[in-house]
Formats: sequence, structure tokens, C-alpha cells
Amino acid sequence: MTPKTIQVMEKITLFYSVYGITPVQDTISIEISGNNTIADLCEIVKKRYSGENLTLWKMEDPIAVDGTDGRITILNMPFDPFFNIGGRLGGKKMSEMSSFDKIHTHFSTKLDKKYIHIIVQYPDERKEIQCFVTYGKTEAAFRWIIVSQEELMLDLLKGKIRDLIPSLKNIKKEYISIFYSNGCDKKILASTFKISDDKDLIKVAWTSHYLTSLELIAKIPQQPFSNWSFQLLRNAFKLNASSWDSLEKFQGKRCDVSQYQQSIDNVVGELLRRKVTSPYIPTASEATRREFISCVLHGVAYCFNGEIKVVPEYGVAGSFGRGPVDWAVLMGDKIIAIIEAKKDDIEQGISQNTVQLHSAIEGNLRLRSSGEHTSTKLYGIVTNALEWFIIKVTDCTEKPIDVKLSNLTPINLPLTGEKLSEDKLLEPVKDLFSQILWIFNDQISNNNGLPSLISTMT
Repeated sequence: MTPKTIQVMEKITLFYSVYGITPVQDTISIEISGNNTIADLCEIVKKRYSGENLTLWKMEDPIAVDGTDGRITILNMPFDPFFNIGGRLGGKKMSEMSSFDKIHTHFSTKLDKKYIHIIVQYPDERKEIQCFVTYGKTEAAFRWIIVSQEELMLDLLKGKIRDLIPSLKNIKKEYISIFYSNGCDKKILASTFKISDDKDLIKVAWTSHYLTSLELIAKIPQQPFSNWSFQLLRNAFKLNASSWDSLEKFQGKRCDVSQYQQSIDNVVGELLRRKVTSPYIPTASEATRREFISCVLHGVAYCFNGEIKVVPEYGVAGSFGRGPVDWAVLMGDKIIAIIEAKKDDIEQGISQNTVQLHSAIEGNLRLRSSGEHTSTKLYGIVTNALEWFIIKVTDCTEKPIDVKLSNLTPINLPLTGEKLSEDKLLEPVKDLFSQILWIFNDQISNNNGLPSLISTMT
């Protein structure tokens, strides 16, 4: 009896491309025996891409990848979720073939790598979201392409909006609130919905349609500086201190002011003259007190030979506050200190000045050039002309801000005595002068390219 001859089917190398993911010029290969079934082939591809709902298309007429086939141009077009591979490229779904069909019955054993024989198509979840954003009087729009629901993250959305709107550039994302508008009047609160987390964003952005349009409103917790109380400050910036006078202390310093004795004497003389011609300070208005404060500030600033300017009623705006500050000390266009005058409420003065300094830090960051260092620390002074408090605000990454009081303050100026003399006023003014000189100088030296102008320190 003549034994049967067992025919061994040679292996077939199939070349395929994944629509919308693999560049059509980079074909991928699968080597498989021609005796394997269509079901075997589909299973191999699914394991490679972890996809149960993949669709495999057999090209009835293989697609040449050398540029001679016009279908390559079609495949290179931007992704289209409604693209019909069967109709546009002449493909047949392999799911419509019998799972038990042998591969060699559908594919030749002589296949050329220059051709695409199979196209793999993902079950696409890709969405295009057209976002129209309003922030104050600014309007902007952008397209957001996502490939899965997991990419809908509120943090990403805030980042895109912040990058798009210049005035939000250096605002921390946690300070930005996003509201979805249902298309009604955006000024009416009832017509908006606050997007508080990723789940809220998915509710408004993830639909059954490929294209979604979102009307969004961006807001920050900004309000006039005069509105800020210490309780509001504690809540907004998560401060540990229960009151302004329980804030942590930082090590204050003094400059050696021996070379500025003439300037100090001038300040003392000016304070004495103003005391004679002004109302009694303890009961005087804030405007009267500013006359005394101003001469001290200008006296210290004069030591810097015109490099810094003391500007009254200077406008500042940031995430939390807006409005004019009593005095801003500027070097160029950057703020290096802010002074807040109060009649008697030091607590509110500390609160206002903290928000003013935080807003100024944000403003300085917006002004910096590429690669330029800008300090995230600023000093402030809160005073009623008699008591002077120095505070330091640092913008931190691990918490919103760090607020500290100088351990050398308050500095008291004895401007209330009836028989006030130059001798009694000289030492307190000298102490105040040296501390303010130090904070101005320290701030200048902390900005790249702005060297310290006061060399002798103690």
C-alpha cells in the first residue's frame, strides 16, 4: 500500500497597516501558515493590540505603498472617524468570511511587502471638542482632540485654557474655575454649571457624536483688595495662623546705614516739619498719615540713585485681588515691594497687603523674559505711620503661599509727643530706615540681572 503524501503548506507573510495610527509607509508583518484559519489570524492580531473589537479588512486589490497607488493619498489624510474602508479602499471585512476558511484560500502564498493586504481598524472613541472660552472680556477658541474618555481631565482643560489666554498664563490651575454654559445668557448663574472634577467634564463633553461644542467660562476668585479680611485670607490660602499676629516670623535684617546718615537726617527733619503742620497723628485720617509714610519711603529709595521708583496708587491685579495699592516700589517694570497705609486696622492691612503681594508676584512672572529669573518672594510694609510691620510673602509649589512677619517688627516711630526732638526721633528712624533699605536691596539681588546696589550689610 502506497503511503499518503502529506503536503506541508508553506508559511505566508501578511503585510498590514493600522488605520489612523501606523504610517502607511510602515507596513507590519505577520507570518502564519497558509493552513491556519481566518479565526487564527484574527486572534493573533487581537493579542498584538489588546483589542476585542478590532475590525480587519482584507484589501481585494492590495494597496501599493510606493506612491503609485492613489489610495495611499487617501490613507494619509487626517483621521476621519466615519471613514469607510470598504467603500473607499475596496476592503472586505474578514469577519464576514468563514472563521474556518484556510488562509491560503484568501491570500496568495506570493505576497509582496510593497503592498498592504490587510488594514486593521480600531473601534474608534476619538472625539473632537470645540471649546469656546470666555474670561472677562477675553474670548478664545481651540480644538481638543481626544482618543479616549480617560483623556477628559479637568487639569488638562485648565492647562489648555491658561496657555491660550495671556492674562491667565501664570495663574495656578487650582485657582481657575471652569463653568459650562448651556448657551443661554452667560451672566445668569442658573445657565451655568461648574465643572468641579473629571466626572463633571465627562458629563458635558462626552457624547455619542464625534464633534462636540462647549461654551466655557473661566473665572478666578478675584475681588477688590479692600474686601480682604484675615478670615478670608486664611480660607483662601489655607493658612495655619488663627490671627495676623500669630503668623510665623522670618529673620529680619538691617543694612549698615552709616553712609546714608545725610538721608536719614533729611527724613527726620521732614517728619518733624510735618508733625508741626499736620493734625494730631493718633486721631488723623489715613490721608494725613500717608504724608509721614511717603517721606520715609522716598528717603530710602533715594539711596538707590534713581534705580527704583516709589509710585503711589499703582494698579495691581492677580488671581485673588485687584485695585490700586497705596505705594508700589518698582525697578523697571517689576514690583519689588508694596506698602499699605492704614488708619488703625492693622489686621486688615496685613490681609490686603498679603493679597497685593501675591498678585504682584503673578504680575512679575507674566513680565519675565524667556530664561529670566524672577523672584517668587516679595516684601510688604503695613503701617499707620506710628507702627511699621514688614511681611514676606512667598509663592510656593507645595502650598498656595507662605506668609511671615519680620521678627524685628513692629518698628515704632514716636510721632505723638508734644516736645518731640530730633534726638528722640533719630534712632527709631535709623532702625526703620535700615530695615526698609535691607528689604529693597534683598529683593533687587534676588532678580537675575539686577545686582545688589547696597554692598555693606550687617
